[in-house]
Amino acid sequence: MSFLQDPNALRLGAFFGALGVMLACESLWPKRRWETSRVKRLGAHLGVSLFNTLLTRFLVVLPLLLWLQFVEEKGWGLARFFGLGGVAEAAATFVVFDAFDYGWHRLNHRWPLLWRFHRAHHMDTHVDVTTALRFHTGELIFSGIAKFFWILFWGPSAAAFIIAEAAVTAFSEFHHSNIDFPDRIQKVLREFIMTPRVHTSHHTVTIRTRDANYATIFSVWDRLFGSFREPDWSEMRLLGLEEGRQNYLSIPAFLKAPFLALAFILLLNVPAFAEMTAQSSGERREFELTYQGEIFLPEDAKKTEVWIPLAGSREGQKILERNITLPVPYKILMEPVYGNEMIHFKTNYTAGPLPFRIHYHAVVDEAYFEEAAVPEDASLYLKSTSLMRVDGKVKEIARSIVPPKGSFLDKARAIYDYVITHMQYDKTTPGWGRGDTERACVIGKGNCTDFHSLFISVAHAAEIPARFKIGFQIPDAAEGSIAGYHCWAEFLEHRAGGERDSGRFWKPVDASEAWKNPGKRDDYFARFDPNKFLISMGRDIELAPRQKGGPVNIFFYPYVEADGKAVEGAFKTEFYYKEKAVQPRGGQ
Repeated sequence: MSFLQDPNALRLGAFFGALGVMLACESLWPKRRWETSRVKRLGAHLGVSLFNTLLTRFLVVLPLLLWLQFVEEKGWGLARFFGLGGVAEAAATFVVFDAFDYGWHRLNHRWPLLWRFHRAHHMDTHVDVTTALRFHTGELIFSGIAKFFWILFWGPSAAAFIIAEAAVTAFSEFHHSNIDFPDRIQKVLREFIMTPRVHTSHHTVTIRTRDANYATIFSVWDRLFGSFREPDWSEMRLLGLEEGRQNYLSIPAFLKAPFLALAFILLLNVPAFAEMTAQSSGERREFELTYQGEIFLPEDAKKTEVWIPLAGSREGQKILERNITLPVPYKILMEPVYGNEMIHFKTNYTAGPLPFRIHYHAVVDEAYFEEAAVPEDASLYLKSTSLMRVDGKVKEIARSIVPPKGSFLDKARAIYDYVITHMQYDKTTPGWGRGDTERACVIGKGNCTDFHSLFISVAHAAEIPARFKIGFQIPDAAEGSIAGYHCWAEFLEHRAGGERDSGRFWKPVDASEAWKNPGKRDDYFARFDPNKFLISMGRDIELAPRQKGGPVNIFFYPYVEADGKAVEGAFKTEFYYKEKAVQPRGGQ
């Protein structure tokens, strides 16, 4: 075989050539500081690449070569239909293949089965040229199957196909690299090609840009198909998926990330596969929501700091647009424990109450819900907080109601039913709304905060990880105001039969809504609700930057400190929403 007849040889040449050049450029002009040894990163990712090269040479490359030759001999494909040849055919193949790569990349983010494998690439928490080596073997096999059909559709010559493959390989290393261009050059380049700055935004924790900027070479595809998003440096401070934080360079964790055993079972088991792909059924909600108000700053304070919670693209929701209106400079930050975003600013504003307005355009959809837990979740969400405690009374409740030999689902259902029976939704008895488990046990009255604090504490006593969420319950009407916050809980179900971590899945519960609507008790247990919009998660939150006062019990309203001391009730808020669309997900 000549050099052009061996795609692995040409791709390896392009691969190592571009890798060497970009490694040198990163050494000379790095954009971001590395938090992990570059040698360690290069070694781990080269190991993944070598494994993939050896395996896919026989599973993907050789079958594609034989198929390419067969299609070329038969004269199939649009390139042959239009009589393209020579330089014209090579140029057209280059462009059409790049368009195919854009569409395939986008499909990897849209279809849950493909995302299981592609997410391994996004677990890298520091994007550089070596990230381009980090693709799961399963993703490359699926990609080979897709190329099988593309070759049939287009009918490229072997030489044109190999050149296009090599270009995509080299360009992937370029746009993953840890370099940047001056703004004046960046503005010109990004009109034509995918630049490192634009592609780095694709690797943020924010779905606004993570589910955008898919192009490999020509940026026109993102602009043409509406998936281009402007990079935001504040969002690019935190890269990679949350589950990659602790072990993103671990090869076993990388290979396990897509839950290969589960994937193969699903592919071989039609009912189970149908259950997974049934995510295209059901409803989604798309709406605009406005969170606005005024903050009352102490007149005699020398230094005032303000934190305002920000909803982000996470946990079943996607923020399509987020506009912030404030009369003072601010920063958008994220606390590291629960991943809550927030606005932070220091001010001496003296023109009366300080107005603020946050306007969201959002979609809530189960397809965006990261149901699978990561290993760290189990320990994090078994911890008590200052008001969600596990004392003797809570342990006694757990012993008396939780079936010792039941499944995690059975145990959680017993706790859920107990909370609904024991509690009354009541906002007249003093002390409600703080999420105090001890008070909930004794008085048995309160709002959603109290219901779910009791649920979480009893779950913890039964050694079931559970977590607290707060946001809005979007009403059924097409538009209107929202009276205030709503909170709910999630528990970690451990399904038997799989590996220890890959068998854990988050399941939502809403005991207070079930108390109000007895006929929907089953609907509010272990089922995703598209009417919920998350603002923050967790309790006893340390903000970013860390506040001088104690941990914030619940982070839904603005938090204000004057001269290092918390100022209670220093705000007035209003909430409005307007429906944009209600449709089956299959209609997307």
